[in-house]
Amino acid sequence: MIENWASVTGAVVQVVPSERGPQWRVLVLEVDPAQVLDVGGWPNLVRGQVSGDHHLAVTCRAASLDESTVAPGRTVTGRARLASPGLVMAHPDGFGAR
Repeated sequence: MIENWASVTGAVVQVVPSERGPQWRVLVLEVDPAQVLDVGGWPNLVRGQVSGDHHLAVTCRAASLDESTVAPGRTVTGRARLASPGLVMAHPDGFGAR
């Protein structure tokens, strides 16, 4: 996988445990693909991962999330990358309220 980054803004639909283990969470976001923005000179491979119902699952380190900030209905922003086919990973800084 090539290095790639995008800035993502979306409304939290839900936060669920990750299959990767207890130190991870999956943020399910409702996003407008137009709000999956390019970052610097990096390719944006994340935009293509937004589903037809405008959902995007982003895997984050649990320690980087403030549970009150990522509550359902809140709008959050963060950087993410396509780490492998079908797996969007958040930047280590995580996602925060907008």
